[in-house]
Amino acid sequence: MKRGLLSPIFKVAPAVAKTLREGGPVVALESTIITHGGMGYPLNVETAHDVERIVAATGATPATIALLDGRVCVGLSADELAGVGQAAGAQKASRRDLGVLLAQRTAVGATTVAATALLAHGAGIGVFATGGLGGVHRDYAASLDASADLAELARTPVAVVCAGVKAILDIARTLERLESLGVPVVTYAADAFPAFYTPASRFAGSARLDSPLACARMIWTQRELGLMNGSVIACPIPKESVEIDGDELDKAIELALKEADELGVKGKEVTPFLLKRVREVTEGKSLRANVALIKNNAHIAGQIAVELAKLNKDSVPSYLGCFPPLSRHSKTLSPASSNASNLEKTTTTTTTTRTSEAANDTATQNESNKIVIFGATNLDITAKFNNSESVGKSSSGTVRFSLGGVGRNIAEACYRTGGNLYFVSAIANDTAGQILLSKMRDKCLPLSGIKVLEPNAQTSTAFYNGVLSSTGDVITGVADMTIHALVGTLDDHHQVENNDNTITNTNNAAIQAILSSQRPSIIAFDSNIDETVFLECITYACKHNVKCLYEPTSVPKSIKLFSVLDHGIPLSHLSQAITYITPNALELDSMYTHLFITRRRQPSQGILKDSIPPSPLLSTTSSINDLLWETRNVVHKAVAVSRVFKTVIVKLGKDGVLVVARRSLDGTPADVKKNKSSSYRKQDIQDCLASHQNVKGWEMRDDEEETVVVVHLGSLASGTEKEGAAGAIVSVTGAGDSLVGAFLTRIAAAPKIMSHRNSESVAMIGELVEAVNAGLAAAKLSLETEDAVSEKLTPFVK
Repeated sequence: MKRGLLSPIFKVAPAVAKTLREGGPVVALESTIITHGGMGYPLNVETAHDVERIVAATGATPATIALLDGRVCVGLSADELAGVGQAAGAQKASRRDLGVLLAQRTAVGATTVAATALLAHGAGIGVFATGGLGGVHRDYAASLDASADLAELARTPVAVVCAGVKAILDIARTLERLESLGVPVVTYAADAFPAFYTPASRFAGSARLDSPLACARMIWTQRELGLMNGSVIACPIPKESVEIDGDELDKAIELALKEADELGVKGKEVTPFLLKRVREVTEGKSLRANVALIKNNAHIAGQIAVELAKLNKDSVPSYLGCFPPLSRHSKTLSPASSNASNLEKTTTTTTTTRTSEAANDTATQNESNKIVIFGATNLDITAKFNNSESVGKSSSGTVRFSLGGVGRNIAEACYRTGGNLYFVSAIANDTAGQILLSKMRDKCLPLSGIKVLEPNAQTSTAFYNGVLSSTGDVITGVADMTIHALVGTLDDHHQVENNDNTITNTNNAAIQAILSSQRPSIIAFDSNIDETVFLECITYACKHNVKCLYEPTSVPKSIKLFSVLDHGIPLSHLSQAITYITPNALELDSMYTHLFITRRRQPSQGILKDSIPPSPLLSTTSSINDLLWETRNVVHKAVAVSRVFKTVIVKLGKDGVLVVARRSLDGTPADVKKNKSSSYRKQDIQDCLASHQNVKGWEMRDDEEETVVVVHLGSLASGTEKEGAAGAIVSVTGAGDSLVGAFLTRIAAAPKIMSHRNSESVAMIGELVEAVNAGLAAAKLSLETEDAVSEKLTPFVK
């Protein structure tokens, strides 16, 4: 579904919308069973209400789907449900009928299994309960009649909970068709595939699952694999509701089929006719059984939806049409025990227990490859001139909405490249926030760490309004980002409005709870967020031997990190925690100036003496020399700043990336330290860089007990392609963020880097360059699209 909930065609009931927004359990229900199920009014409406109550009793939200007056209604009010049940001219709507009936604004369109599955998926609902599935008709050899339900299940990732296929159909051929289409058919707590009105047929499904959790895990795993087909969960009718034996049922069906043939009943009218005649022949027994099995299916579907929502809380809520990347997570079926909805309930006792554990045990404490990112989420409004820019008057151009925010962009790139991600951010429950949520669901991005706040004068979803030249370069921008101060720091009980109408927070428990529950191996944050997050992340990282990455975001905000030095964090702890920084040349200049000039004039703890003179220490490579003198002396400043932050990755735009890595020789085995001369180690590094064609230059020097390696990697985007051609630069927005996100994924999975062994320093350099090159590939894809992060980005980017 192209637009899903963003389309005005969709009308979502408030209760359903709220549950979807919160990532809660929802069960879709079809409407054809009300209008064409042979029950008649008022039993059909009474049954529909009973089914919704049964779903609600499990903790899930029911969402009956129907077409009303030209709109797709997801969730019906009591009046709407009664109107559907009494509608004399209700038309049966399968996939092929949707466009026509909606365009004609048909009063009532009753959705079949196929249409309900399609529309449920478009609305973000993954579980659907019905009576029976459509299938291959018994006279298929002559009529070639097979339900559209089967084809829909092959291309729509929704789980259909049913009592098997309708009794009037050919079970064997239906199961064969589903197998050919790649649709799993599992039986619920039974070995035999049910025969609709009776608990068992002589056929079996593809597997047996015995609990709602087992079914939810199957659905969740299919989504993790990126499979776009649905599944069938076949539930036998409760034994106490069985009133018809097999022989009686077969006779009734054969009689109904014969009458349908004699009367010339064809197409979509066949099923309602046969169900009506079987009900009449069995003197109402089939109808009572039908009602009983529908209610049973609804109960089981609700339980499955509840379990699926729990799994989604700590993984990926793939609500709308999507193809998420393949999972490389070490725990695909064992999500973390705590989720976003109960993070705030985690006590500080838990945090104290975790932080008291010895640092040398952190290999088992930290979840493998887990990345926690704290950062900004914005709705970006980008205006781009068509031709030359103008001042003081309006000019033609394009204006578009898109997902933005440095942290969010990094998180999407990390996730798309396979990162085991937990993203922490904040938006408001306003129009912009709802658009952001829908767009992020459409991209299958993890949402469980995003706090949705009630809007007020100071708490609104962040906006960035950028103005671009016709070539895609940023001319200027306006940002409204007050809400970013609340990222990660706010639970439901600590929002404080000050006298000046600003919002602050004095609660650190929420940050501590996130870190202690997620147990990351890497933490990343941008400079848009509050210093409280910096303090807690640095403290956690030092205690648990966790690596941190700092994205400076902008020149004014780049030095914000150093505020922790004024709050009791020693410079040594800052250096230990922040392993990576990713500034551009201007941000690097700002950080260098603050560290070595500003803080020298304003004495406090953390003063550094810049003992590295501004001269070409690393002068043997022409590209390094160019960067020394022509690009704001960037090499000198990066080497100096690396005395605090051991890995400095400087984004140079069209000139690529400069990587400065400082590694200590302490702890290296004595024979290696004694025998590995500088020239020998240079050869090792040269060998590990040889496979990278975009290495423009590199150098290495020893600085007391440390080795400094500088590598200049060229951009993978040539920038020479003509506008509109493949590979042409469309927009620079998000390229740097894409680089950082892909880089995070790679270093989290790099065994030498994550081992913390200094003896592996040369191998670490190789992994580091591999990770940066993955980032450059992600940046190249970003440059070729208007989106900050390219949808072409995958775990296989190189």
